[in-house]
Amino acid sequence: MLLCIARYTDIVTKSKIEQLAEVPQSQVDWIFNLWRIGCQKNTNTKLDDKREVLIRRAIRDFGVTDTARAVIGWKYSAFHCGDNPEGRVYNNLELLLRDAAHIEQFRDLAINKPKHAVNFKQHVKHAKRSGSLSARGF
Repeated sequence: MLLCIARYTDIVTKSKIEQLAEVPQSQVDWIFNLWRIGCQKNTNTKLDDKREVLIRRAIRDFGVTDTARAVIGWKYSAFHCGDNPEGRVYNNLELLLRDAAHIEQFRDLAINKPKHAVNFKQHVKHAKRSGSLSARGF
């Protein structure tokens, strides 16, 4: 019985890996660039293996549209834009696409665009004026 479960697990795992490989590279690149530009990362920001797997998994499980919404949804959360005790912006790809709950949270923020959300452009302007972005090369 245990052997059957182990073999089934291997089949499921292999199937999921094959499904990740089926996600078009163009979609992965598009999502990565959408995130990179939306977070104002410079062109030196790399699509490493960890980020690529996160993006592929999100596209496989949620589709390219909802994945795109998830990587921009943080802009509609005052907390994630830096209105928090640390004054830190939380927008790394590993957070946004960590698991289904995070993908759904940020996707829903992008869809619903809460009224209390910080205007992202104004947030960036303020951060530049205060000098908090200049150290990062923005």
